[in-house]
Amino acid sequence: MSRDTVNQWLTEMGDFRLDEKNTCALTSDEGITIFVEIPEGSEKVFVYVPLAPLGDSGSERLLRYALELNLALLHTGGPALAADSFSGTLLLAFSQDVADLDGQTFQNVVSNLAELAVEFAGKIHAFLAEGDAAAAGDGGTAQPVGMRA
Repeated sequence: MSRDTVNQWLTEMGDFRLDEKNTCALTSDEGITIFVEIPEGSEKVFVYVPLAPLGDSGSERLLRYALELNLALLHTGGPALAADSFSGTLLLAFSQDVADLDGQTFQNVVSNLAELAVEFAGKIHAFLAEGDAAAAGDGGTAQPVGMRA
């Protein structure tokens, strides 16, 4: 039932459908890939965007920054930043019971997540570049930078 409903909403957005793994990849005008997924047996739809790889070096700083951005969802407005250990990626993610959504709300979620992902990808890129510059300038010891908007 949930799969059929989400497929209907995806079709309304264009020529999109969940594949045999219950996943659909959408690409925004800005080149952001948004994944829509319904795990087998679930009544929830998951919408997520990979933002950055979590490599061995610097991932602690990046995860700390992601947690700061997640604080009370002040900066995300609802979606959460999460570490996906399976793919080794920092994600911007949102989930909701399909029954609590309608087609327009689902489209808004996808659109808003894409816009937020562009913003957060820029913030993360700047944060990582700032950290690289600080590490190069202070012998490799990065300092906490605090909350940012």
